[in-house]
Amino acid sequence: MTLYDLDLASDSRSDESIRAQGHAGLGQDKSIDAKANFNSVPLRQWLPTEWKGRLKGSAFGDIHWTGKDPKLESSSGEGSLRIHNARVDDVPLLNKLAELAQKKSFERLDLNECSLSFAWRYPEIEIKDITIEEKGKFRIEGEISIRRPVLRGTIRLGLTREYLDWLPNPEEVFSRRSSGYLWTDVHLSGTIDEPRQDLSQRIIELFKESPGAYLGLMFRQFGDWLKKTFGD
Repeated sequence: MTLYDLDLASDSRSDESIRAQGHAGLGQDKSIDAKANFNSVPLRQWLPTEWKGRLKGSAFGDIHWTGKDPKLESSSGEGSLRIHNARVDDVPLLNKLAELAQKKSFERLDLNECSLSFAWRYPEIEIKDITIEEKGKFRIEGEISIRRPVLRGTIRLGLTREYLDWLPNPEEVFSRRSSGYLWTDVHLSGTIDEPRQDLSQRIIELFKESPGAYLGLMFRQFGDWLKKTFGD
């Protein structure tokens, strides 16, 4: 079977489109070779229920999938993804960061850039060229690999100095300065279900070296809890 051009859209009057072409063997030859690209596809309809109200934006990208048969175990492929007008909010981690840093602007991210490329050859997936940035706040670059279910990767995290004021001597961890950010490398390990990273321990060490800063953070959080519990 050969598919010359499939064009899908939920609304023909919008810029949204998914286009695909390829061929698949239906006899002894069951090989598949398919390509697709998508433009202005709203993320909301593709997300799990718990994320529908937390991540917004429009997806652009392409996928090339090949295999000797339709089974995932026999497949390989590559692709890219870009998200325009991306917004992330109401995420517990961001709310916690906002509380620690005393920066309410951390509760919502309006991303100027959000893109990555990926490739898979069962059972391994490589996610490369990760770039996520809200200018003047933070930038993330890096790569991640997943091999059922082991997780590996290195993320380069950059933050502007004002978002590191809650840390004592932040330059000890965020030791490189470039493009207006202070940078550190975050090494990922563990599994998909139990991911691990080495940044938390390094931050804990900073507070061990500055017990006064740790006590100040604890009292500040206790004060915030009192306000939430009993009102201002």
